[in-house]
Amino acid sequence: MKQITKRLLKGEDLKTSIIQIAKKEKIQAGVILCSVGSLSKIHLRMAGADTTRTYTGEFELISLNGRIAKNGSHIHVHLSFSDKQGKVSGGHLMEGCVVRTTLELVLLSFDDIIYVAKEDPRTGFKELYLKYPIK
Repeated sequence: MKQITKRLLKGEDLKTSIIQIAKKEKIQAGVILCSVGSLSKIHLRMAGADTTRTYTGEFELISLNGRIAKNGSHIHVHLSFSDKQGKVSGGHLMEGCVVRTTLELVLLSFDDIIYVAKEDPRTGFKELYLKYPIK
């Protein structure tokens, strides 16, 4: 197991950055352990819907959690955020979430398993499948 800590800068895309980190660090199975930062644009897929929503403004990241499959081939991440009034909203992370000032990201990579995302006919979504032990 190893931790990977990165600081994203203003203008970087959150989802793209997570995928790039996963490729560079060769993460075979990973989770988002901790995140702190702000966003100026947020693009989310809403639960149970094929529609997405985009928010623009000054937002505080409240939580970011999810998992990373083999080399960033698929990530499943949920994000919640608050606006200036403290209203909290969230959904499924999509490309188009832009860092406002900075965003600290701590990932945990497991070395004894591989996460693979495969289409599940029961749900119609790419779901988590495990490959282990790693030899």
